[in-house]
Amino acid sequence: MKSIDGGAQRLALVVILLICSFVLVTGCTRKAKKTIVPGEEWADDLRSRIAKHIDDPEKKGQLLNLVDQDIGIFKNLAQETATYNKKLLDVDRNYHSTPDDFRTVFSDYNQTRYRLRAQSMEVRFKIQALCKPEEWKEISHFRTKKGLFNQLTQSFSNN
Repeated sequence: MKSIDGGAQRLALVVILLICSFVLVTGCTRKAKKTIVPGEEWADDLRSRIAKHIDDPEKKGQLLNLVDQDIGIFKNLAQETATYNKKLLDVDRNYHSTPDDFRTVFSDYNQTRYRLRAQSMEVRFKIQALCKPEEWKEISHFRTKKGLFNQLTQSFSNN
C-alpha cells in the first residue's frame, strides 16, 4: 500500500480544516427566523382600511377595539395550539399512555378551538353590525388581498 507523504497530509488537513471552518461560520451566522405574530399583517391591513373608510370617530374606535379583540383571540388560539402540540408529544412519548389519554388531549383542544372560533365569529358580526353595507364591503375586502389571509392561517399551522 502506498504511503502519503507529509506534504500531501498537510494539504489534506488544511482542506479539511477550511471545509470545517466554512461549515461552522456559515452555520453560526445564519439570520434568525422572523417570528410571525398571528394575524399581525392582516390586522394592520384591516386597521388601515377602517381608518380610510370609516368617517365617524366613535364608530372607528369601536371597530378598532373589536379588531384588537379578534387579534387577541387569534393569539390565544396560537398559544393553545402550541400547548396542544406539546401535550400530544408528551402523551405520544409516554410508553404507558392509553387511548383515553390521546382522546382527552384531542377533546380538550377541540373544545378550546370551538370556543375561540365562536368568540371570533361573534366579534366579526359585531364589526359587521357597526358598518353600513358599503363600509363593510370596503373593510372586509382584506380577505381577498393576496397573502394576508394566508399569512394569518399559516402562522397557526407553524406553531
